[in-house]
Formats: sequence, structure tokens, C-alpha cells
Amino acid sequence: MKMILALAAAVLVTSTAAFANLVGTTVTGVFTPYDGGYLSGNYFDPAFLSSSYPSGSVPSGSANITSPTVTIAAGDTTFGFIDQYNTDKAVFNASSGTLTVSDVMDGSGALPWNMFFTDPAITGITPVSDSFYNGLNANITGDVITLNWLGTYPIYGGGGPYTATYTAVFNVTSSTAVPEPTTMIAGALLLLPFGASKLRLLRKSRAA
Repeated sequence: MKMILALAAAVLVTSTAAFANLVGTTVTGVFTPYDGGYLSGNYFDPAFLSSSYPSGSVPSGSANITSPTVTIAAGDTTFGFIDQYNTDKAVFNASSGTLTVSDVMDGSGALPWNMFFTDPAITGITPVSDSFYNGLNANITGDVITLNWLGTYPIYGGGGPYTATYTAVFNVTSSTAVPEPTTMIAGALLLLPFGASKLRLLRKSRAA
């Protein structure tokens, strides 16, 4: 009986923690605005910004403050870029296995952009919520997540407001993911007959 109760408890616990755990994995972030005169390069890379786009920078507290390749820690690991027009962030939360992406426009709108995240442990990405104008497109090829947004300028395929804060949340799965609750339930059900047999043996021994 104790075994059955323990299995049930395990199922309840893992049902709330069945997300990927990316702690300790290394991820490289690339942010590339395009069209509108932006230079080709990685705007999550502080070295590129200092040499080619000094009007932009990495916000204080961002993980990519010294390099676009970082090790994901417990809690939030943030990639960031800021200039006089926009603040763009991508936040990995290792404990929940989520990626939260935001673009804050100060009144000048936003040009289209791509974000790429490469991590050998990443295996999938699924949308949770998305408030981006016309939606933030996400896909994964191998261990590379690609995010694309058309921005708000009509000439580049956008057309939304020029002042706004947009946010999208995704679940990210990885090779270090905790088993899904359905898997745990299936395992518990397989063990139920053994628990029942044990109970019958205990009853017989008590009756004797």
C-alpha cells in the first residue's frame, strides 16, 4: 500500500515539473535586425556593438554582457539589446523550461528581426502565449531555435503601432527533460498489479 501511495505522490509532483531543465547547458544567442539600414551582425554580441553599432548596447544585468555565448543558470538567464528605438530581450527560465521574448518600442516602431538560439541540449519549442503584432514565428532545426518577427513598418511587412510592448512565451524542451506525467502514470499503472499481489499476501498471512 505504501508503494502505491508513493507512486501516486510521484505522479502528482512530476506533473507540475514536467518541463525541460536547461541548467548548466551552454546557449549562444544571435539577434539580427534587418532592412532599414542596420549593419549585418549579432546585436547580442557586445564586441560587435562596441565596434560597429556604438549607439546600441547590452542592458545592465543581461547574461550576454561580455559574450553572446552563456551558460544557463538557475532562475532567469537574459539576452538583451537596447538602442534609442527599442529594447529587445530573450529570457530563459531554467526552472520552468520557458523562453520569454519581448520587444519594447519607444514610439519609433520596430524593424523586422530574427533571433537564433543554439544549445546542444535543446530538442523542441512550443508556443504558450504571444502578443506580438502579427505574431512571433518560432521553429527549431536540430538544436537551433529560430524566431522571426516582421516588425511594425508597413514597408517591411508589418503595419502595427509604433509604441507598444510585445511579449511571447514558449516552452522549451531538452535532452535533460523530466519525464512527462503520462509516462509516470503509465509506469505506476504497470506496477499496480504487483502492489495488489502484495496486499493479498499480507491479508493471507494475517488470516493465518
